[in-house]
Amino acid sequence: MDNLPLVNILVTNFKQSKYAQECFSGIASQTYPKDKLNVIIVDDGSNDNSCEEIKVAADNAGISYNLFTKENGGTASARNFGLSKCSNDFVQFNDIDDVLLPSGIEDRIKVFLCKENIGL
Repeated sequence: MDNLPLVNILVTNFKQSKYAQECFSGIASQTYPKDKLNVIIVDDGSNDNSCEEIKVAADNAGISYNLFTKENGGTASARNFGLSKCSNDFVQFNDIDDVLLPSGIEDRIKVFLCKENIGL
């Protein structure tokens, strides 16, 4: 399993932390090796207690993560900011109200690795 690629999971949020626990539980349940996942969370300038709630939810789910905050600029801006923090070839965009199926990352990577005609 050492030859599997590293995958960034980029989670964006703007005042939607009520979905954080379910989102992070989906990430924690991935069948893909945990040491091959890099979770980056970008809060897009929420002016509520989102960051605190996100930290609690991520810690409760037992995931390793990096949390960044930025001035509000919209979803595209948050994703672009998050992309600048990614260092791996593969990125899974995941808004905070999205829940990954347990084999979600593994299934996607298998397709990329098995199909020669798929480009990045």
